[in-house]
Order: sequence, then structure tokens, then C-alpha cells
Amino acid sequence: MSKETKKTSGVLLPGGGIGEGPTGNRPRNQAPKSVEDSKSTPEQKVEDSTKEAQKPTSPKTYAERLAEAGLTLEEARKIQDTLLFERQYIKEVQLSPSFSIRLASRRYGDTTRLLRALEAERPSFAVHTDDLMARYNIAASLEGYGSRSFTPRDFSDASKDEDAFQERLEFVRTLPDVTVRRISHALAKFDNELAAVLSDGAVGDF
Repeated sequence: MSKETKKTSGVLLPGGGIGEGPTGNRPRNQAPKSVEDSKSTPEQKVEDSTKEAQKPTSPKTYAERLAEAGLTLEEARKIQDTLLFERQYIKEVQLSPSFSIRLASRRYGDTTRLLRALEAERPSFAVHTDDLMARYNIAASLEGYGSRSFTPRDFSDASKDEDAFQERLEFVRTLPDVTVRRISHALAKFDNELAAVLSDGAVGDF
């Protein structure tokens, strides 16, 4: 046996290498890629994720929408009755552990007032539109701020109701910006609760 030939468990090659691996100057046998691996190109992954996102989802039930809004069926029924019979629902909302405000459901007249304001001011930028809507919606819903109360809304008298609204709108203008943003967030949650209460399925509770 040549001194240059080393005995190993494999095919003996000059220089001591065997017929496998880098020392044998031949790549190791690799397991064949699966069909799934061969498809996993970036383009295929994007296509797969798009198809997954486009899969139809079953509509949520009334109970599921209430759960997302943090309401029970019993609470929803009470709010329904208040809106339909008393025509306004008022809720106390905590802004901090020691401070709360009172928010009320808005009337259709509040919506038309907001639309007139948007038409009159014609904001040039989306941020200005959002700001105007936030101020008007807060003023239309704000019933109490801590211990402070406002002139009651008089929906039977358009002039008195407008004065009561303007009182609230001026008060909102004097608040710190961060407070207005916090109230706007609380109002959005409040509106979502009311939307869930009167969403599809409210009649039969399904």
C-alpha cells in the first residue's frame, strides 16, 4: 500500500481522501428539496399571503360585536331602550382614576351642524378636517366635565340648543391639547359601543 494512501472507511483515493465530502473533492449528497421548499420563493410567499388575506371570513354575530365593544347583551338592551324611548343616552367615562366626564349620544341635528361647518370652512388638509370634526363631536356630546355642568341642550328650541352647543365648543377650545385628544379617544370608544348596540342583529339578538 502506498504511503500516500490512507485507509479509511470509504473509497480510497490518493492523498488520503475518500469519495465523500470536501476531502474527496466531491460535494456531500444533499437531501432533495421538498415540493413545498421549491415553491418558497419570495414571489410565491407574497402570492400565498395575499390569497390568505383574501379568503372570505364569516360575518361576526351580534354577540361577538357586543363583546368587542365590551358590552353584555343585558347592557345593550338597556342602551337600546334609552336611545329609542328617551332619545339620548348618557354615560360617565373615566379619564383618570379620579376624574370623569359625561358623554351623551348625538342628535341628527348635531350631524347637520357639523356638515354645515365643514362646507363653510372647507379645510384644505385632512388634519384640519379631523380637528374640526373632533371639536364639534366633543362639543355635541359633552354633558359634564368633572364637577362642571353645562346649560342643558334644548332640542325643541333651535336657538337655545345652538347657544348650549356654542358654550361647550368654547369650553373645548380652552382645554389642553392632550386632554382634547384623550376625550376624543374616549368619545370614539363611546360611539363604537352605540354602533355595536344598534348594529345588524340588534332586533333578534343574533
